[in-house]
Amino acid sequence: KTTLEQVRNFDVGVVASIQGTVLVPPGILSSQYMYVGDTKGIGIQVYSYKKDFPEVAVGDQVTLSGEIAEVSGEMRLKVASATDIHTSSSTLPVVPQKLEAVDVGELYEGGLIEIAGEVTGVKGSYVYLDDGTDEVKVYIRGGSGIDKKLFNEGSHALIAGIVQETKSGYHVSPRNVSDVKIEGV
Repeated sequence: KTTLEQVRNFDVGVVASIQGTVLVPPGILSSQYMYVGDTKGIGIQVYSYKKDFPEVAVGDQVTLSGEIAEVSGEMRLKVASATDIHTSSSTLPVVPQKLEAVDVGELYEGGLIEIAGEVTGVKGSYVYLDDGTDEVKVYIRGGSGIDKKLFNEGSHALIAGIVQETKSGYHVSPRNVSDVKIEGV
C-alpha cells in the first residue's frame, strides 16, 4: 500500500495498491487507460491492456492494485482486470491544481492541472500556451470535442487537463470542451 505521492519512489515491476479520485474515466483520452489523482494535483495513469474497467465517473473514489510500469517516461499502474479496481460509494469534487507553465513536469505527471496564458501558436493537434514563466504544449485530442478553431494566436486561454509525459516532453491534455475557456468566447 502506498500513496500517489510516494508511488514514484518504487521501481517498475513492483505491485502497489493506491487510493485516489477518478480524474478521467476510460474512453476519454484512451480506451486503454484512465487517470486517478489526489487533491494536490498528483496523479497516475491506470492502464488495462484488455480495456477491462468497471463503470467509473469523474469524482469516484477508487482503490487500485497493479504493477508499476512506465511508457515513454510516464509512470502507470497496470491492472489485470476490472476486479483490481474497487469503487466506494463516495465521490469528491475534482478541482484542477492551478500551476504556472514552468511547473508542468514530473511532480504533476498524471495529475489534473489548470494553466492560464496567451496562445502563442496552433500546430497540428497542439496549442502552445505561454504564461510568462514558460510555454506549455496543450494536446487537443479528437475525442475531446474541442474545436481547435477556438484558439487564435494572441488570445488568452484558461485550460485544465492531465499532465502527460512523452518522449518529446510534457504536455497537457484537456478532457473535454468544459476544460477550455477562451477570453471573449
